[in-house]
Amino acid sequence: MSKIFWIFVLAVGGVALVIAVVLTFASLGLAHPVPWILTAILAIAPPLHNWKEHRGFVRWKESYSVGIETIDAEHKSLLRLINNLQSAVRYYTGQEFERRALQELLDYTKVHFAREEALMQEYNFPGYEAHKCEHDQMAAKVDEMVARYEQNTVGAMDEISKFLRKWLITHIRVTDQGYSDFLISKGVR
Repeated sequence: MSKIFWIFVLAVGGVALVIAVVLTFASLGLAHPVPWILTAILAIAPPLHNWKEHRGFVRWKESYSVGIETIDAEHKSLLRLINNLQSAVRYYTGQEFERRALQELLDYTKVHFAREEALMQEYNFPGYEAHKCEHDQMAAKVDEMVARYEQNTVGAMDEISKFLRKWLITHIRVTDQGYSDFLISKGVR
């Protein structure tokens, strides 16, 4: 179903609930529990909806830190760009905005990978080749997913967004932590 349809359903549901609250208070009175139950549902529905909508977004956690200021700043920027893409996918913004959000994320990812790889090469990090291979595999996978998006836009951008979110968090928490101590020991801060 389209995003506009679900927005319409939510709006109609909200209006119907408000009308139900008013009518039940008018017909049943203040002493009856039904209008109060409906009022409670009306009160918790927006925060519950907001919680559901925002749980797919990524927030920076200190456990993501690799202890290198510039890399951490770039990782924070990548998370912000992933959240922008997620917003474009979740809310009806149109394909142009989705494509722009994705392209901005992919462009910055290339810049980040290049900086990270240059740091590893400069200090002769022994795991450089394996790390670069992960970067290359992710880029190839995203290229493949974007090609599928070009063929059939339905659901493909959501798939790309979820893949990038999961991949980046896992990459930061596992793979990037692998070079952290090594580069810090070389004086990189």
